[in-house]
Amino acid sequence: MDQEEVAHAVIARLEAEGHSAYLVGGCVRDKLMNRSVKDYDVTTSALPEQVIASFARTLPTGLQHGTVTVVIQGTPVEVTTFRTESKYEDHRRPASVTFVPELREDLQRRDFTINAIAMERSGRLIDPYGGRTDIERKVIRCVGDAHERFEEDALRMLRCLRFASNYMFSIEEGTWLALLDKAPLLRHIAMERVEAELTKMIAGTDPLRALRLLARSGLLRHTKIPLGAFAERIALAASEHPDPPSQQTASSVKEREELPERLHRWTELSGDVMRWAFLFAAVQLSPEEAAQGMMALVFPRRKSDRIVKLLEFKQVIDREINSIAGTSELSDEKLNMFFKKQALRYGKSNAQDWLAINALLVTFRGPYARLYVRLSDSGAQWLEEIALWDRTELAVTGAEIADALGREAGPWTAQMLDRLLAEAALQGTENDKSRLILLAQQYGKELEMP
Repeated sequence: MDQEEVAHAVIARLEAEGHSAYLVGGCVRDKLMNRSVKDYDVTTSALPEQVIASFARTLPTGLQHGTVTVVIQGTPVEVTTFRTESKYEDHRRPASVTFVPELREDLQRRDFTINAIAMERSGRLIDPYGGRTDIERKVIRCVGDAHERFEEDALRMLRCLRFASNYMFSIEEGTWLALLDKAPLLRHIAMERVEAELTKMIAGTDPLRALRLLARSGLLRHTKIPLGAFAERIALAASEHPDPPSQQTASSVKEREELPERLHRWTELSGDVMRWAFLFAAVQLSPEEAAQGMMALVFPRRKSDRIVKLLEFKQVIDREINSIAGTSELSDEKLNMFFKKQALRYGKSNAQDWLAINALLVTFRGPYARLYVRLSDSGAQWLEEIALWDRTELAVTGAEIADALGREAGPWTAQMLDRLLAEAALQGTENDKSRLILLAQQYGKELEMP
């Protein structure tokens, strides 16, 4: 059984026992929009203990909020009792919830009309707030008073922008004005939650629209931890120039005009890591500035490390091209070897990802664009010409090198292996143990060793 079948089975069982139950929220919204549904949620008049008693396998995933996960044939579906919520004391979560018998009361507490629609098993909609009409009109509108909805949960403001950008909807005027008014409340939201919403926007359907909405709303000026250069560059990327006209130079105006054109190709990249890296590269954030912004947003460490590596790779390429191409002709042979050395240093996957990003930025590189074009055209082939990528692929180990040189292993061993790897990977040196040990003995005189 897939999750939709399980959800319908859950509803049928609850109805057979005298309760009312419906599909609700995002799954109904997505079905009405002909989008793929990720998760099916059920809302019911049954109390949590009654839900638990009705099924053979359940998980008490959120009993304090009325949520029980029902598992049928290994497939989970969340089932939540109709509820109302008390005052939100921290602008994020209600202090308490009260279970209620009526569906309409439950729908009334939800954030946007498009998420406040329920559906019977027959397909009949219960839509007291006009969510289906708003879907047809492509409008994001709060349920009830927008000021109250954002006051209750400030994260809803970012969700509003995410839905508008990902679904390419407009934001109803009253909802937008309330968002502008309540923007300072974002300081109450954990940075991890802000990062999660921003990443969903960046990885979504229209990330440039998301940036423009972020810039026009000014939300990123109100985060719990200031984002500094990160927020300023977001504004620039959205063509909302942060400098007054008197401080705008010809180059800064040109940069402002070109950025949206670059970012229109954003969706050609898959995955949030690539899109974040592309954004930072497009707005010319340094690896250090990007790292500071990602630290403030509490990016997962593995993701931020990958992005920084890509930006460092870009920085090295940019510096080399600008320093050499400005004084002399950078031949294909020199460009080839330099690129391969950096690829070996940063790893094949980082080099491949940089090539994908470079291909989207290449027409905006100024006087040395031809060199970036050359890298874009030939980089993938040059990567395939690299024979080895890792020390572990060498025919000799660090311990064997130390033994052959009659010295204690130490930091010098890693330096030696890196040099041998470069020889075998880039210079055509045979990956043979005897040959590599001979080279190590020659290089040993040049390295500082104990």
